[in-house]
Amino acid sequence: MRRTHPEASLAGRPTATATATATRPGRAVARAGAGEGWVRACAVEALPEGSVRGVPGLPIVVGRNGAGIFAVGGYCPHTGARLEKGRIVGDCVECPVHGALFALAGGRRRRGPARRGIPSFDVQVRDGIVYVSPQPRRRGPAAWLRR
Repeated sequence: MRRTHPEASLAGRPTATATATATRPGRAVARAGAGEGWVRACAVEALPEGSVRGVPGLPIVVGRNGAGIFAVGGYCPHTGARLEKGRIVGDCVECPVHGALFALAGGRRRRGPARRGIPSFDVQVRDGIVYVSPQPRRRGPAAWLRR
């Protein structure tokens, strides 16, 4: 079986100069300002310390704790609960349904009942706006933006 490089499939994708890219019928994601492929999540001041909020049009949540700003998958793999309804507990985001904990740094499962982790995403802040890469990180270093 022939394997291709993961970035080979990115050829022909819209560039960041487009103002919106449709993700599903009737939904659009704002793409501008932070470079190719980055999606605007929210303003930094709209993300207070200890909060979690969803990224419009994407299954990603962004949050902030004492260590910085992070981005992880927006749904619990156990029940599909929306993590934007959850809360930050230490260095984890907690599922609002059954209390599963996922590390902010990399999305690894810290406590069940979920059996697997969630994806993590790169984060950028430019001109007071938080941007998130729509492509998940490979397992490894944390998707943190240190203050």
